[in-house]
Amino acid sequence: MQNILKDANIDSKICIMTNDLYWRDSKIIDNEGYNVELVWKLWMWETIFSNYIQCENEGNLNRKINGEHPYLCQIFLNDHIKIIEPLWKVIPSNKAILPILWLLYPNHPNLLRSEYVLTNDLKQVPFVKKPIVGRCGHNVTLYDVNGDSVIDETKGKFVDRNCIYQELFSLTNFDGYYPIIGSWIVHGLFGGFGIREDKKLITDADSPVTACCIVWK
Repeated sequence: MQNILKDANIDSKICIMTNDLYWRDSKIIDNEGYNVELVWKLWMWETIFSNYIQCENEGNLNRKINGEHPYLCQIFLNDHIKIIEPLWKVIPSNKAILPILWLLYPNHPNLLRSEYVLTNDLKQVPFVKKPIVGRCGHNVTLYDVNGDSVIDETKGKFVDRNCIYQELFSLTNFDGYYPIIGSWIVHGLFGGFGIREDKKLITDADSPVTACCIVWK
């Protein structure tokens, strides 16, 4: 990402945690005194929301003391700082939207039946239980028809999260691997895709990834 910013003639630097950022006259600066105006993050928005709630409970939301490090939420929920990954992405990236899409467009060929609770209709087919807010394939369970047996499952740190239930799509095995394609749309046009595959049915952070693009001549 820093190379992309460089190609766009945007000066940038890498900051680890908030150790290189400080308050100065109600503005956030880096360790060289430059105002922070644009940020690309690796933090999950959910982590930032949790930090906001913690700061609110502790009465620190408006704490802006010169020389102190800012809190996460003070950086990413700041009217004077632009975030490259916009806040609205929380909605389409959250699995809670999947049952709503199914309700709006039932039986759409590009959707899988998704519900907030396990219904009798879902029990008629293999289904998956997955945390609404999860990452890297953690705490996903694949069930056979009626939920009588577990096909596969993973452990993880999202065991206490609310879940959705979704119809299980049967992946095709190619030379021992189960590939999944992720694609990107930019301004309504194809922007690229990646292939993540694994010998396991549930892909995770360690599954090999191949980033691809199509170059038109």
